[in-house]
Amino acid sequence: MVSSPTRDTKSQAPSHEESPKEVGQMRSAPSFALNASGAGDAGKGAAAQMKVAQRAEKTPKEKINDAYEAYNNSTGTMITLATTCVPYGSSNGGDILAIFNKLGYFSGDNFAYALANHATDSMLRTWDKALLDRMVAELGDGWKTMSGDANAKMSAKVQAAIKGAADDKAKKEAEEAAWLKLWSKPRLTTEEIAIARVRIDAMKEGPEKVQYYQQLQTKVQYINQRNVSEYVGEKADGGSCNLTSLAMCMSYLGLGIPEKYKTMKDYPSGGIVEQLEFIRRTEKTGARTDMAGWGGVATAVGAKKEDLLFDQVKNRKWWESTVAPKINAGQAIMTSIHGHIIRIQGLSETGVVVDDPYGQSKLKAGQSRGWGNKNDSSREDLKGKNKGVGETQGEDHVWPWADVEIHNFHWIVAFSKA
Repeated sequence: MVSSPTRDTKSQAPSHEESPKEVGQMRSAPSFALNASGAGDAGKGAAAQMKVAQRAEKTPKEKINDAYEAYNNSTGTMITLATTCVPYGSSNGGDILAIFNKLGYFSGDNFAYALANHATDSMLRTWDKALLDRMVAELGDGWKTMSGDANAKMSAKVQAAIKGAADDKAKKEAEEAAWLKLWSKPRLTTEEIAIARVRIDAMKEGPEKVQYYQQLQTKVQYINQRNVSEYVGEKADGGSCNLTSLAMCMSYLGLGIPEKYKTMKDYPSGGIVEQLEFIRRTEKTGARTDMAGWGGVATAVGAKKEDLLFDQVKNRKWWESTVAPKINAGQAIMTSIHGHIIRIQGLSETGVVVDDPYGQSKLKAGQSRGWGNKNDSSREDLKGKNKGVGETQGEDHVWPWADVEIHNFHWIVAFSKA
């Protein structure tokens, strides 16, 4: 739990580096004293509380206008007027501009000076540009003041803020254009997903963030295990579904191969699956078909695993209450259907959407499964083995809910960044 910041009661009054230009003294805030027992005139206490409540309910515009009226009636100072306005330079620039129009000819530069002096550089960069332009104009009028050097210093501060704000705007627009270009791509590399996740992870929790995570699932590049090399154990009847599905899960998390492995002897120049196999062999995590084997690889890459289910049949309600929240939180899901490992992409009205690295798996009752179209391979020794139906048959494949609810899943796990 984050603790609330403590207030130093010994330093309540704001400290300012006052300038001779800022005419007037800081007014003391009224204090309300209560005796230790809380006794006193009930009517006066209620009235004081009402005044405090009314003061708290005032809008920024009302506060700005009240400060001006106090200055105009000589019950407040230019410094008080400026410090009242400073917090609202970005939200109420028009109201502060109106104050300039009410002030006398020789007071405009004093007001501009006081505003600039009591605002930080970062605050000024967020202020309404019309307000900043007016401040520069007031500070640059040499006929109004004998303090030309002081005015020039504050004018330079405001002009730097104007330039900084323009730079900030240009940078933001460039970043937004880059984001839109990136997000328009149907598929993203692991590196691009990592970039996208910086923005998505920083979003406020809610439906929009969930939607982005769900869409990001669809942008993971599909990997056909039939194109994986024998180095990973892919043979005529398969063998690399484990690390192939893991590779797609790690890609969704934006986790690439750690740099330390890339400089090692015999590091493979092939694809991500071969590189994960290299990590498995280097770290001696165990057989790639075992949870400890591919699980150790996930750990080495920077992920942590959470077990969701072992050898059970679950209905749609369970999937929507247990698996869906993990997907909505940006986690990667992987499952075993007894002898074959697959990446789960999401849930839909029709069923469970998967990226099956081997082809179109069919769920049956209990531990049984079958196949629809299987992926072909570009490997010469495997080409044409699966009737040449294409290399992406298992991409965006859907298991109907009727099949999901009768199948005994060996296990289901969720991955997140460690």
